[in-house]
Amino acid sequence: MKSMKLIMEAFRKHINEDVESASFFGNNFIDFKEDLLAGDPIVQTAVKHFGQPIGIGSTRIVFNISEDFILKIINIAGNPTAAPGEIDAKGFDISNKTKSNEYEKDLTIQQNFPDVFPRTFESADDNTWLVAEKVKPFKDHEALLRYLDFHGPFDRKDYIPSRELAYRFVKEEMEGTPHGNGTEQLMESTINLGLRNTDDDTSIRAAPRPQQPPQRFVAPMYLQPEKIQMAHAMLKNPEMKKIIRAAVLMDIPPRELKGANIGISNITNKLVMLDMSLWD
Repeated sequence: MKSMKLIMEAFRKHINEDVESASFFGNNFIDFKEDLLAGDPIVQTAVKHFGQPIGIGSTRIVFNISEDFILKIINIAGNPTAAPGEIDAKGFDISNKTKSNEYEKDLTIQQNFPDVFPRTFESADDNTWLVAEKVKPFKDHEALLRYLDFHGPFDRKDYIPSRELAYRFVKEEMEGTPHGNGTEQLMESTINLGLRNTDDDTSIRAAPRPQQPPQRFVAPMYLQPEKIQMAHAMLKNPEMKKIIRAAVLMDIPPRELKGANIGISNITNKLVMLDMSLWD
């Protein structure tokens, strides 16, 4: 509820700043839609009104349209006249690209997993474009772990098994199956630090973290391996654990829990998972 209040406050701020405005997302957005209705090509029209894209993926191109919102259009830059069913160089056709927007705006998913995925606001009937809240992704695995208050020495090779360990721990916990294959040691460290069952209160936001130099890491008395420590940092943060729980429930593979696929919402300042099209 708190995040929804923040969105409504942002909405009222936009309205109050420009009562005469016919669009919550600005006049450029109105012109963009009018040009599309006139038959102009979508990629060139987006560049015309919003400048160069801030991100390009296999299925979508992302443009910055305001302080808090982005526009995602289907990526047909290489072949704007592609026919339905025609496969591009990366193995996607038009339906694959529109599906990305269709799934992202799915209200059932957003209602079932609030604050896990970026909120969406307006979209084309044919799903060729979509407006969503702006999210700043982490540049890499280490940036994500530092945000999660992991202060130990970082080795990239330890992150992949650690995220799989955290994922497996949550999956076993949700299924009520015994812990094993490394999750038993993770359970022990979780108990020792008094962090069991914190995942149930998903309304608790992670406290803002002041900018400060990394603290010197002091290994606990039970000397966890580095991957245990990293997995522990993921589970200690209620927002990150909520993302992992959603990934388990939706069969999103643990490989998608990478730094570049997780970010902080400009509106709610919470962790969210990006690029739902990756696991379709």
